[in-house]
Amino acid sequence: MKTSKYNFIFKFEDGWYAYNSLSDRFIMLSSAVSEALQKNELSHIEQKGLENLKEGKFILPQALDETQYVISNHEKALRKTTYHLTLMPTLDCNVSCWYCFEKRVDHSRMNKVIQDAVVKHIENVFQTKPETEKLLVELFGGEPLLHFEEDVFPLLTQIKNLAEKKGKSLLLLFATNGLCLNERIIHMLQPFQSSFQISIDGYKRKHDSIKKIRGQKEVSSYDTVMKNIALLLAGISHTRINLRINYDNNTLKHIGEVVDSIRDLPRNRIQIHLERVWQTQSDIPADNSRFKEAMELFHTQGFKVTYLNFFTRGYSCKASRKDQVAISYNGSVYKCTGRDFTSDLKEGVLRTDGTIRWDVEKLNQRLSIKTYDHELCRECKMLPQCYGPCSQKWIEIARKDKTVTDVCQLNKLEISLEEYIRYRLKSLLNRIHI
Repeated sequence: MKTSKYNFIFKFEDGWYAYNSLSDRFIMLSSAVSEALQKNELSHIEQKGLENLKEGKFILPQALDETQYVISNHEKALRKTTYHLTLMPTLDCNVSCWYCFEKRVDHSRMNKVIQDAVVKHIENVFQTKPETEKLLVELFGGEPLLHFEEDVFPLLTQIKNLAEKKGKSLLLLFATNGLCLNERIIHMLQPFQSSFQISIDGYKRKHDSIKKIRGQKEVSSYDTVMKNIALLLAGISHTRINLRINYDNNTLKHIGEVVDSIRDLPRNRIQIHLERVWQTQSDIPADNSRFKEAMELFHTQGFKVTYLNFFTRGYSCKASRKDQVAISYNGSVYKCTGRDFTSDLKEGVLRTDGTIRWDVEKLNQRLSIKTYDHELCRECKMLPQCYGPCSQKWIEIARKDKTVTDVCQLNKLEISLEEYIRYRLKSLLNRIHI
């Protein structure tokens, strides 16, 4: 047996812990076992301890090539039995955030022809890919809850009926600013298995200065979204919310105001995700005390907090999978949802019969990319949680004067990697103790 190269061993509060990025597991260690692991002296560990370490992949068979094992997991993950469909029912929005990468298309809506083609597309998937067990529909935009009753709800109802008829499970994910939510929409969503990512811009004054509701500039968008979050959690007992906080240096100074706003929300149904506004990346301060204070405050209040894009999924981005597609309101088809939905980035067109006419050259280029295939990635201890820069970034690296180092997630960390691992443990303990 040997110790895993994906182990992190560290002190936390009064004890020793190990984290393994391959299994995404933590384990508490005695000081003697910690020392034995760090020195690779496994014969000093009693049998019960060895079994626990084996189970968490902290120790592995001597002959196992861990890098190849990670790559084989990648190939399996690309063949998952989930079909990931992103729908942009509109590229219009009720606010105009200065940092948004998308060009808003006023009054854009998915008409009945495109809606029918979407349903046919799903039916084709169920017929041609019988191994599909789950359909994950992500509602994106624009603001996907605009025209919900007229456009989105009838389409989702058709999709739900089709999934039930074919014996497939259906999960909805809404990426929304939360401003359109109301009791009626929440009631209409009750029959669906749904979760939400709701974005805010930090404390009230900051949020209101960025998200001004079109035609209602005197209304506080912050108060509105906080009220709607409470309504949503009360109205749909099974739903969960990922509260994404888009922040800059100034936002972190006032993060306590956000905590005060969500203090009474159930900790097991809402988690926090911190995301720096990408245009302010070059402004990351040398002193990271504000960031640490924000993380500590959320943890102290019992919230689970995520940061950056490290988690177990087996691939860098969903766009690497064949069984993933993003369809815009006008039938344009994309793979990447992290760039503007413009004609030059379009990778296909949805036909009325539900099939897609792909730009084969673009599609093959994307799907042929091995996102982890770089020395920097292969040697990285976080490879099993990252799998390298996404395919879109690799495409852009080939076109521009950029390197993999420029787009490596670890270079965006505002804390040390060891501190990041400790925060992951704190979030896990918060979840366990709820």
